[in-house]
Amino acid sequence: MKTVLAKTILAILLVVLIGSCGQQQTLLSVAAGPSGGTWHPIGGMIGNIVNRYVDGVRVNVESTEGG
Repeated sequence: MKTVLAKTILAILLVVLIGSCGQQQTLLSVAAGPSGGTWHPIGGMIGNIVNRYVDGVRVNVESTEGG
């Protein structure tokens, strides 16, 4: 399970890095499930990592009704 999660995070970061080449500012929204659920903190961590280390990309974590 940890390997799948790590591969998923890596794939998301690669897509963000490739997609943001040559652009001024990119805004992404991550649908992370309900705020009390398991996936919301994971989506928040992914958003924080991307916001901190990827220039020109802003991630907004959204609460949704499902995962």
